[in-house]
Amino acid sequence: MMYCISLFCSFSIGKNAIGTAFSLRNDIPAKAAIFTKDIFEYAHRGAKIMIQNGWMEEPPQMEERRNLI
Repeated sequence: MMYCISLFCSFSIGKNAIGTAFSLRNDIPAKAAIFTKDIFEYAHRGAKIMIQNGWMEEPPQMEERRNLI
């Protein structure tokens, strides 16, 4: 569930960027920047929780060639 929330936060930050890029109003980018900051802080706290509990995936590692032989 934590991963899904993190994924949704990433999607919402991207969609906010696209929305402000195509907006013709002057007040929308300022409000969207505040929302994006809040979303980023929420996602960052979630990432810290996942790291502390060991729920964050470890990136792929190279195999040790000497052990393969």
